[in-house]
This record gives sequence, structure tokens and C-alpha cells, in this order.
Amino acid sequence: MADELLDLLDTAIHALSAVEDTGWSAYNRPEDFVADLRALRSGVEIGDRTSFQRLRLIFAPTGEWDECVGPGGAAGEMANRVSELLQQRLDA
Repeated sequence: MADELLDLLDTAIHALSAVEDTGWSAYNRPEDFVADLRALRSGVEIGDRTSFQRLRLIFAPTGEWDECVGPGGAAGEMANRVSELLQQRLDA
């Protein structure tokens, strides 16, 4: 069975790969953000709570995702869903 969180993280990585500027983000280059998301996604696959916590901060409102991709539209909806799924995993 496909894991919705992993699928959404794959979508986020793909979307972020098209970003040319990280704006006010702590990441200097989109490539750095993509590399971090890939590493954190791998952590999610093995159940690493630290990865869940870091991703929760990235996808929180006004987090790095909003700074790089923007808070609105489909990207914002995806970030909200990722945050929701991460919180469910952290609460479990």
C-alpha cells in the first residue's frame, strides 16, 4: 500500500526542483533544500522521529516551504496535508 506522506514528500521534492530562488529561506540554494528533503524523506521511511519533527517545522505555516514555494494554492494545500500527516505520526 502506498504511503500518502511519502508520496507527498516526493511531490514536494519534485516541485522544489523547479524553484529558482529560495527567497527568505535559510537555504541558500534550492538544491540544498531538495537534498535536505530527500534525506528527511529517507528518515521518514525508517521511522526516525527527528526527521518527522524537522519536516513538521519545514511545512508549518511560515516555514521554509512557504518561504521557497509559497503558502497559497496547491503547494499550500499540500504543505497543510503534510503537516497534518506528520502530526498524526508524531502523536502515534
